[in-house]
Amino acid sequence: MVTVVALAKRRVAEASWVGVQVLAFSLSYWLMSVNRAVLLWFPLWRLIDDVVSSRPRTRGWMVVGGIIAAAALVIQGVWAWLYFTGRWAS
Repeated sequence: MVTVVALAKRRVAEASWVGVQVLAFSLSYWLMSVNRAVLLWFPLWRLIDDVVSSRPRTRGWMVVGGIIAAAALVIQGVWAWLYFTGRWAS
């Protein structure tokens, strides 16, 4: 999806970067490092920034952003707990 959106926005280099990684992991049998590879998809974070930056700064969007931030903190806490208890492998 990131590759398609980047191509639609004419960001060919970013689409190529993500597309090659998706292709490599699609053809590979080793899935243990997919989670780390997604962190290298900087075009995803740029696309999220484009969406967030284009939204008006109203009270409703601030509440939605707060809910998303709270959910992200809870998920990070669960992942940290799984890591520290030895159950972190994907």
